[in-house]
Amino acid sequence: MRSKPTKAAAAAINAKDHGRHIFIYNNLLTNQVIYSLTQSMQQSMLTSKCQNNHALKQLAYFGKKSVPAKLRKDVWAPLITVTFPYNNQGLDAFHKLREYRRIRDVTWYMDVEGVPQEKKRRKRALMNQKAASIADLAAILHKQENFGRETAAEAEKVKEEQQAKIAEEQRQVESELKEFAERARSGEPAELETKIEDLTAHMLGQKFPNQPPPGERRKENMAKQILRLRQLKNSLKRAEEAVQDGSVSEVAKNRVERRRISRALSGQAPKQILHEQDVIKGSWPPPRFGRRRILSLPKSVNYFTSEGVKVAWSNFMDAEFAESWPEAVQHTHMGITRHTAADPDLPPEMEPRVRRHSPMHEAEVERVKEEIEQRKREAAEEREKKTNAAKNNGSGWNLVRRLRARLSP
Repeated sequence: MRSKPTKAAAAAINAKDHGRHIFIYNNLLTNQVIYSLTQSMQQSMLTSKCQNNHALKQLAYFGKKSVPAKLRKDVWAPLITVTFPYNNQGLDAFHKLREYRRIRDVTWYMDVEGVPQEKKRRKRALMNQKAASIADLAAILHKQENFGRETAAEAEKVKEEQQAKIAEEQRQVESELKEFAERARSGEPAELETKIEDLTAHMLGQKFPNQPPPGERRKENMAKQILRLRQLKNSLKRAEEAVQDGSVSEVAKNRVERRRISRALSGQAPKQILHEQDVIKGSWPPPRFGRRRILSLPKSVNYFTSEGVKVAWSNFMDAEFAESWPEAVQHTHMGITRHTAADPDLPPEMEPRVRRHSPMHEAEVERVKEEIEQRKREAAEEREKKTNAAKNNGSGWNLVRRLRARLSP
């Protein structure tokens, strides 16, 4: 038996496209507007349960009958479907659309001429949200385009500064590598190996057998010192090999190597270089778990742009409610829909779709046709039988007709 997906599984499936599409629905009677992140505004992100209150909470109360009791399929129809290239851009637009409408909902007390509006007239005006919502969408797309252009320019400037800093750091590391190579040629690794052996023997109590072995605290400090000496020795050997192979610049580009050399130069213990600011971002392979993995993975930054933004309309004439649109925005037709918006990832359907379980289904039509043909054949056979019977009894039938003609008045 197939089990139902859990809430976490459903959320994981929907998280991929969450925020990439905004579905705008319009009330055909009052022109009220509801924004939805799901294809059906009655569907929750986690379950398919009807969520009337979740959508109706967007509508402000302006008076009696200003907020419907429930969502009716014959009253609400798709107005616009907006598709964004990135999820964060769609979520930002959705947030701003809700904010702009909220601002209009609470600034109703004055008319255009500065005179307070009559209550019913004010209610009808505030419930007519179709034109204002389309204008808000165009303004938000313009703002996102400008913000994305400014952010990209600022990021490019920061990137150039970081590249200059990395180049300077690379030159410093190259000089440090050459210095380490000179120290390795002078025989320092052998001296470090001798120190490591002496410290190891002292820690194990083999260097001075007549004296008591060192305590636990002393052993811990000696182990740290041995670890630092081994790290320095390995760094010297790697620097010598890099100079001999001519790969100094390649080693300098490796951030992990640069951090290892800096720790060896400063004499810091490895466990002290475990803070968030010391984690090497972009190192590969990253740790398998924990916050260090998140910080080590490369970050992909998505800048707001109007390239790839697609607006699907149920009626192209509604686009005239906005003063202007960004040039890169694509305007398409939503296709033939009923009470639910069409799937934005599929091409629009410009012909009416046959319902799956209706009598117009292809298999059902074939079955009905066969039944009709069978009935026609049976009727033809019945008529042929009656005709043959009349021919066989022709004289008797003629006598009956003559008697009926005589008796008739």
